[in-house]
Order: sequence, then C-alpha cells, then structure tokens
Amino acid sequence: NIILEKQKTQGYNFWTEADEKGNFCIKNVRPGDYNLYGFVPGIVGSLRHPQLITVKPGNEINLGQVMFKPPRNGPTVWELGIPNRSAKEFFIPDPDPKALNKFWLDKPDQKFRQWGLWDRYPVYWPKEDVVFEVGRSNYSKDWCFAHFYRSDGKVWNPTTWQIIFDLPEVCTTGSYTIHIALAAAELTNTLVYVNNVNARREHYDTGTWGDDNAIARHGDHGFYRFFSGSLPSNLFVKGKNTIYLKQARSQTYMFAGVMYDYIRLEAPPPSSTAQPKEL
Repeated sequence: NIILEKQKTQGYNFWTEADEKGNFCIKNVRPGDYNLYGFVPGIVGSLRHPQLITVKPGNEINLGQVMFKPPRNGPTVWELGIPNRSAKEFFIPDPDPKALNKFWLDKPDQKFRQWGLWDRYPVYWPKEDVVFEVGRSNYSKDWCFAHFYRSDGKVWNPTTWQIIFDLPEVCTTGSYTIHIALAAAELTNTLVYVNNVNARREHYDTGTWGDDNAIARHGDHGFYRFFSGSLPSNLFVKGKNTIYLKQARSQTYMFAGVMYDYIRLEAPPPSSTAQPKEL
C-alpha cells in the first residue's frame, strides 16, 4: 500500500497498491508537496521516502527504486498479534445487554462497533489486568483489543498488563529490542518494565501520543504508530521473565488508552555477519 500525504495537513491524500513486482503509479494528484509512505500488510513497520515529493501541473515524477526494509535487529524471541494495523484480531468484550446494538449482531468481524466497551473491561478483568503467557495464552481470547484504564468512580487509573515468557538462556552479547506497533492511541503513553514493575524508572517509554479517539468512536484502528526500544540484557534472567506494559496517566477522561497492533521481542543480533531472516 502506497500513500501520498499532503504536507501541512490540508485534508487529503492519495492511495494505491503496488503490483506483485512492487511497481505502482498514482494518477491525478493535486499539485503540492507530499510525503510518500508505504507499508506491506502482514509486515511490521512502514516506509517513508526520505525526500519531499513536489507535484506540479502537467508533470510526471519517476521515483526509481524505492526500498522498504522492515525493522529487524535480531532473532524473534516471541511475537504477539498480527501486523495488520488493526486490533480486530484480539479479544473484544461482549457489549452491555442494555446498550446492545442489534445491527452488528450478525457481523462478528464488527463486534468492536458496539457502544461502551471501555466499561466492559473490568467485567472480564475485575481485579487483575491482562496476563498473557507466551506459548499458552491465545491472543484472540486473552489479550483485550484495547488497553483501557480502570475507573474507581472518580478517576480512570492506569492499568498494567503482563507478558510472561521463558528464556532458556540470556544472550549477553548486546541488548534485546522490543517493537511496539500501535493501531490507535488516545492521550496516553506506554511504559515498559522488564521483570520489575516497581523499578525507579521505566526501562522504555513510548512518550505521550494520540488523538485518534478510536475507542470513543467504536473503531479498531486509528493512526498507526511504531516504536522500538532497547532493553539491556542484564534485565533478563534465565527461565521465567515478565514484560510489563503500563498506561502511565491517571485522568478523568474515560476514552484514553491504546490499541496494540503487534508486539515483538527480539534477542541481540548474532555475532556473525549473517543477517536474521524476517519471520
């Protein structure tokens, strides 16, 4: 998928799909300055052309070869979800029977469109938050489609999710890498901790992002964002490990939160010159 996005947010962009060989052509583009983006369904990350594309009346632009190299630092330890820019494949709570919209009942792939799903999170996780065990849990049943906050009746408090996994050995030749692709974000930031959620400070912070409002608008995606964080190997242990994902802000805004698209943990790159293959 190729996107030409108008600079200075003037409200329009142009899309097309490349053919099997990667060739593409975008016709009838309005004059102006554009950024060129591209992504491949099923592959994490995206391309941004390094140069600004200036379109003038009556001209044609040949970009030549445009290379997209998916992000990869080392071999995969585990991955969660499908890199499809959507949270649709994760668990979506059943709606409150009092707020049920019957129009969507015969459309199971549109279940996220039901109203009030942010209030249904504590129904399924009443005391503890999401805990996902790699190799045992099923993300379509055990990983909620949106990382919601939890209300105490006054404010919406941060929640902390866990990803538990085993490491047969800890690779000490470099740092581990966590890739976090977000399908949507609304006024929140995600803090990452390794094995100690009470550490003095987080081990990685995505920063505060988001004005998608996808949660309030009953969507499964908003504006795609991709983050990569370096995690020192001395944070990990042989055997059981836990990655904690914490939404850091406490507020009165019920629609704050994120929708994860895909998460991957990579081990340090191999010491040899051989390049790891994309999985």
